Amino acid sequence: MEVKNKIVEQLLESELFSGMAFNEVADILGNDQTTVRAYKKGEQIIDPATFKPCMAYVLTGKLVIKEVDNGMVFKDVPKGSFFALITLFNGSLQFASNIFAVRDSRIIFISQDQVDECVGSYPQFARNYIRYLHIRMRFMHSEIMVLSRSTPKNSLIGYLWNSSASLGEQFRLEASYSDLARNLNMSRSSLYRILDELEGEGFLTRKGRYVTINREVQY
Repeated sequence: MEVKNKIVEQLLESELFSGMAFNEVADILGNDQTTVRAYKKGEQIIDPATFKPCMAYVLTGKLVIKEVDNGMVFKDVPKGSFFALITLFNGSLQFASNIFAVRDSRIIFISQDQVDECVGSYPQFARNYIRYLHIRMRFMHSEIMVLSRSTPKNSLIGYLWNSSASLGEQFRLEASYSDLARNLNMSRSSLYRILDELEGEGFLTRKGRYVTINREVQY
């Protein structure tokens, strides 16, 4: 019971469960369509071939999302982050990426049917869900606008958007600066110049390979 209470308290601090009553979140946890699973470092979290739509949340540990085709790191998923929401209500059972545990991790999975029930039963959850989707839509719009202007600077911004879980949250670049420059088809000097420029504009702050996106790109 103590462990369950700690999970409820943690979820109440998250974007999608903020403002809900303790007993409401406890009821969601008690549903048989909600499961908590533990994974060892290096273990695969999601297999695209067998994955079923759900909402997932990292209780402890850290994950990484990799492209299915080339194994390239797409983004980190740190503790306190949601993932797999893109699979909800889209009519497809196929997940496009592989997800692995970078450290020993515990994940909570809430099925699509249970999320549907939450939207209908808990008004605060429904408001949070709409707000979350709106923020992600704005985030994606910024990405599209950046990528539609294909310059080295915009390519780097697009990569950083994809690597970041959210504004103001620090993340570590999985690729070295040399590899990143090569992947983005630019020289290292150009990469450092653009990073300095973005930092000077207040778009990001960085310390070594740790980066924080401070604000959205404005057009």
